[in-house]
Amino acid sequence: MGVIKSEKFTLAEIMTTSELAQELDYNQAYVLRLAKEHLTEGKEYRSAGRRNYLFSPEALKKLEKVITTKEGE
Repeated sequence: MGVIKSEKFTLAEIMTTSELAQELDYNQAYVLRLAKEHLTEGKEYRSAGRRNYLFSPEALKKLEKVITTKEGE
């Protein structure tokens, strides 16, 4: 299995599912559904245990764009 290379982030920049949901002002279940549909696992987010994920700052930017697009429809 190949290693996906990406930018390095500080611990302060990495968000949990709960933190990401708060930042986006949506519930965690909806944010996870969006993440699984629009983000790359292993690059923009990864599992950190049962029903808990860690997200990069890029994930926040992408999901903000997705939500903005959905609200404009």
